[in-house]
Amino acid sequence: MPPGVLHIPWRERLDFAWHVSLRYARQIATHWPVAIVRALRHPYPEAVTDDGVASILYDTSMAKLLCPTLDPPDEVRFAEVMRRSPGARWAKTDFSAYEGLQCCEGMYAAATVSLFQFGDDGRPHLRAIAIGGRTLTPADGEAWELAKLFVLQGAGHHMVNCHHIPLHFPLDTVNAVTKSVLPPAHPVAALFAPHFRFSLSLDEAALYSQFSVLRNRELFIYSPFALEESSVYRLTRIGYAGLPGNCAYPTWRFSPKPEPVLGDFGTFLNRYYDAMLAFTQEVVAELPADDAALAQWADTIAGFLPGFPDSTAIRRDDMLPRVLAKIMWSATVAHGADHYDYGRIPIGKIPMRLRVPPPGVGDAPNAKHVKRGRWSDAMRHEMARVLFFKEETLTRLIDVRHDFASPSLTAASRRFVASLHAVDAALTVRRFIPLDQIPASIQY
Repeated sequence: MPPGVLHIPWRERLDFAWHVSLRYARQIATHWPVAIVRALRHPYPEAVTDDGVASILYDTSMAKLLCPTLDPPDEVRFAEVMRRSPGARWAKTDFSAYEGLQCCEGMYAAATVSLFQFGDDGRPHLRAIAIGGRTLTPADGEAWELAKLFVLQGAGHHMVNCHHIPLHFPLDTVNAVTKSVLPPAHPVAALFAPHFRFSLSLDEAALYSQFSVLRNRELFIYSPFALEESSVYRLTRIGYAGLPGNCAYPTWRFSPKPEPVLGDFGTFLNRYYDAMLAFTQEVVAELPADDAALAQWADTIAGFLPGFPDSTAIRRDDMLPRVLAKIMWSATVAHGADHYDYGRIPIGKIPMRLRVPPPGVGDAPNAKHVKRGRWSDAMRHEMARVLFFKEETLTRLIDVRHDFASPSLTAASRRFVASLHAVDAALTVRRFIPLDQIPASIQY
């Protein structure tokens, strides 16, 4: 995992407790009747068509789970399917990290690799699922239908516990070093100040609190996962450390530009990054070339985070404004869009818990009448959705006023906020989070 931040200032802890912890307590006390009613009224899990699976994994923020590259083992396991469409464009979702993880008693999960073919319509279509030593296709009937549930379960766990992780914890190093090394009046410190509020205390609570959702303790009504606590944390670690030899689980390294994401979600994210880059270019233009504090800042972070440019590399070309824009973008749009859009997918379509085993070699397909989930599983998932998965915006990006000492940078900050409205108005893709809901920092 990235370096943990200790000795968080007491003012930040109080700020987090007053605005975030109290919100948790209020929702735990008031939302459980709503969660029970919703759990009793809606199926869990819910059957999803083949195109529905593809849509969930392409038309939502979960598009970040789609990997456009196949590894050699994928080409072997899917060779027969791929031979039917020579020259086609392929992608996969790979949830191999389930190998070796332990499920809670009475619950099941499975490592899956799913093959998607891009059609003439430019969209992915589900063609095959590798699960339990078998490669299934739609011709496999009920085994295929069951396998899709395990794919969607894997997608839900990976979105929350694995692929979302790099948006949280690596930024803690930047946050802490910025506050420790840069003078408060430094333009970079002023730039980041509104975008670092709440984050250190929130991430500390997520990793270490005995009440964290990652603990997945049955005592808590918001514990939704099928995995035992140690396996939840292992999946979280894989989100940062990666899995060698599997392109779907890259080892995290800092990059000064957004990671590529297929489909409209990637387009949406890039538009906001471009607006932030234009702003940070104005900030950097006012920094002296021999800024000793900034050099120390870069060297300190580079000593902790792989890929972060040191004081020499950060001054090359347009590296510095890109680094600043990437940090702002990660803490605001990228993180907020993950939560907002994921939190609106019906939980029955991305179940966390399944109560039947996956189709395996020689197994008879599970009959449709077998109960695959419980209402209590849905209730827990709904509680976790409201508490942790969906957005709960406290401070908005469009309300940000950077406390720059320079009048020209203050004017640039105002122009930046205006540019966000221009980006929103010019979007040609779906808004994965409305502009007025984009948070100013990581606050949920």
